[in-house]
Amino acid sequence: MIKEKENYTKLINNMALPILLNYILLTLFEVLDKAIVGRYSTTGFAAVGIASKIIYTLTGTLGIISVAYNILAAKLKSEHNDEKFNKLFNVVMTISIAIGLLFIVIALVFGKELFINAYRLKGEIAVFSVDYFYISSFTVLLNLATFIFSVYFRNQQNTKVSFYSTFVATVINIFFDISLVYGKFGFKEFGVKGAAYGSVIGLVAGILVYIFVLIKKYKLKFVFSFDGSCIKKLFKLYVPLLFQDFIEATVFVMMLMAIVSRLSVSDIASFNLLESIGSLIILPAFAFAQSSMTLAIQYNKKEISNKILTIATFETVFLITLLCIFVIFNPKLTFGFITKDGHLIEKSTKIFWLVIIIQIINSILQILKCFLQGIGHEKFVLKITSIISITSIIWIFALANLYGLNGIYVGIIINYLICVIIYFFKIRKVNN
Repeated sequence: MIKEKENYTKLINNMALPILLNYILLTLFEVLDKAIVGRYSTTGFAAVGIASKIIYTLTGTLGIISVAYNILAAKLKSEHNDEKFNKLFNVVMTISIAIGLLFIVIALVFGKELFINAYRLKGEIAVFSVDYFYISSFTVLLNLATFIFSVYFRNQQNTKVSFYSTFVATVINIFFDISLVYGKFGFKEFGVKGAAYGSVIGLVAGILVYIFVLIKKYKLKFVFSFDGSCIKKLFKLYVPLLFQDFIEATVFVMMLMAIVSRLSVSDIASFNLLESIGSLIILPAFAFAQSSMTLAIQYNKKEISNKILTIATFETVFLITLLCIFVIFNPKLTFGFITKDGHLIEKSTKIFWLVIIIQIINSILQILKCFLQGIGHEKFVLKITSIISITSIIWIFALANLYGLNGIYVGIIINYLICVIIYFFKIRKVNN
């Protein structure tokens, strides 16, 4: 029994830890990108912030197709159907390329109108935003391709490739960011546009790593493919997953930020600081959630799936607790990395205990949610997410009026806790 548990733990760790390192590198990728531009030009930094927010949001939303692909790919792996598994890869990659190319065309045609007429930007910041957006639109296509490659190798239980790819992409991106933004190492100075060029070059390098391993180790050559049956199955999963992400990551966040914006400047700053720290702390949950989903589908046995779910949940909570303890004992190192405002650090440290509760509950929530989506209950997750996300705004608003920032965090805790309880009993019901 102990030996069996060790095997499952090793299996999960072998898949989850490279994914976690991949997430950390991606976060570093984004932070350094902004930092390099920020040191070059304040206006450029502001412009990149606006343009990149649109790019990242749309990339995340469109990239949900990779989650649908992961579910279908894992099922085919569990059936040992390598022919259909490889065929599905070609179909999903073809669709992703088509979506990416369509976005590039839309961005090039309507990008200028978006920033000048919709965002009302003028002068230098408008020029910087449009220039950066035009070039960065290509990263949507490249990121979609990267997501699909990542899922393919995850289902081959070879997540190290994703880490190597991201590492290469990050190093090359940083080199070309510095070279092209500042005109170093014999390159022409492109300013803000240089950061966008650096991102594109870095992502291309990362994709070349995937292609090299794909051809050399798996002997798979990509061919454009449109298969009606595969596309139907894919979009049957993609649509509810897309709406669930839209409600949770866009609608709920927008309504929440509307409540936060009513607070004092000091409270808003604390919320943003704690949000930045929290987004780093929660990374293990995303890594273990994706791993547990993939493995649970591949092994396709209730007893094994439950063991994987239990181990993944325990390890995630353990890692997040360790990260929280580190932050508690090193506030100047962690909070101080983002801001030098002593008053803000002190204020945020005092209410960090609420963030700890939120992230521990959220980590369990992410794993249970992914598990349910993986075993065919994505519509149930969509329904619960929609109901709880929208109704929770009522009590979050009420608690914010009574207790300010603390009230908002208590409201979020209630939101996550209700979802965890519902998902827990749903999984229990499915098992019975």
